[in-house]
Amino acid sequence: MRRHRRAQEASVQGVAALRDRVMEIWAVYLSREASARYDWHLSIGAALIIGVPLLAGVLAGREAAGLIAALSAWLTAVAVPKPGRSARLRQFLWRAVMLTAAAALGLIVAGNLWLTVAAAATLSLLAPLPGVAVTPLILMIVSTSVQPVVAPGPHLALCAAGCLWAAALLM
Repeated sequence: MRRHRRAQEASVQGVAALRDRVMEIWAVYLSREASARYDWHLSIGAALIIGVPLLAGVLAGREAAGLIAALSAWLTAVAVPKPGRSARLRQFLWRAVMLTAAAALGLIVAGNLWLTVAAAATLSLLAPLPGVAVTPLILMIVSTSVQPVVAPGPHLALCAAGCLWAAALLM
């Protein structure tokens, strides 16, 4: 009996400790940075940036194509827009070029482990540069996966279209 009761108490303590840990993580997740603010305009923009390409892919019966365009759009949109229309336009066009080139690199090295590692290492070295970050590497890695539904040419066109879609909404 005592052993059973101790085991039960330990179980209750374990559940309580787990609950406390989950609540700590939840509190961190819900906390905001001092400079952060919620803007419903940006939320609607983000929903459109991702949702429109996804919905278009689903409606066309080409879900993979919608995912490629949506991912490219999102990776374009995560950049903090520069002030001024012309600076923003240059920034987003540069991101479109970088992301599409990274996707092309991923398609080129797909299927070759050592080329993929070398390409990923090279892009990782560029990540600390302002305006580059890690987003091209993400798209390169995604593009190395086998895409039986989307051929390389349309894959790159979808990447570029997703980038330009996000840029247009963010202008």
